[in-house]
Amino acid sequence: MTCVGVSRVQVAKVFDTATYREATTVSGFMFGAHGVGYSPDQQRLAVGSTAFETMTLWDVHNYERLLTLAAPVGGLNSVAFSPDGNVLAGTRGSAAVAGSVYFWRAPSWAEIEEAAAAEPSGQR
Repeated sequence: MTCVGVSRVQVAKVFDTATYREATTVSGFMFGAHGVGYSPDQQRLAVGSTAFETMTLWDVHNYERLLTLAAPVGGLNSVAFSPDGNVLAGTRGSAAVAGSVYFWRAPSWAEIEEAAAAEPSGQR
């Protein structure tokens, strides 16, 4: 089991809760990391941030960045997955847009496979 600490200095640190030791650090956030959430299957970590990398998804096995998502405004303070793991939500907490919620829907594996099969072989 792991937990994540966020920072305004462009990193999120992942800790092993059994040993209380740092497992890894994910980085590359322009203005800091503000909120985190694990997918229901514990296979992905979402980190809410600011600027162009408003939301990033990470593989928890190798902590490779999988996807970067943008929102109309940056700075997501809270991050959560839907119970089925197919919808990701982030909330904005600054005074100007407090209470704003942004949603991203993840395609199912079947939708991904269907799209990949429809692409010309040279496009992959």
